[in-house]
Amino acid sequence: MKNILLDTNIYGLALEKKDVAHALTFLAEEKQKSEKRYFVLGSAIINDEINANPHRETKTRLNELYQVVISGEIRLTDKIKELALEYFNECKNKSVKITLEDCQIVASGCFANADLIVTENRKTMMNHKAIDIFTSISKNKRLRIPKFVGYEALKSFLFSPGV
Repeated sequence: MKNILLDTNIYGLALEKKDVAHALTFLAEEKQKSEKRYFVLGSAIINDEINANPHRETKTRLNELYQVVISGEIRLTDKIKELALEYFNECKNKSVKITLEDCQIVASGCFANADLIVTENRKTMMNHKAIDIFTSISKNKRLRIPKFVGYEALKSFLFSPGV
């Protein structure tokens, strides 16, 4: 079974693009099966980002989608906060643009043993310099770093023949 953590922007894309909505519907259906191939993790940070959306209707739709898709939510623990702050500070030291929330999402994925973090956040979370920092710090702490993929890679992974 693959543990997947969907970044906030993936839920937003599902409201805009039918193929993304289709993939999330597939994952929601997978959640109902007794023999699951995919387990979608939620995160307190992602939930907070969704609830911070100022547009009430959009926030409601995002919340509904999030709740239907996830099978469990990662709480923001002190260990996650510490790791995220370490990521964030190292990124700042190396002039890599990223938010503390993005670092918290990555740290959550590490502690929850996520196999994949799916994001379209290419300038920050999927920046190769940021990934190198996440990988180096996580390796020193003997934590496994999830693989970062965009939505297109997830789609081909979910819907490729034989999967």
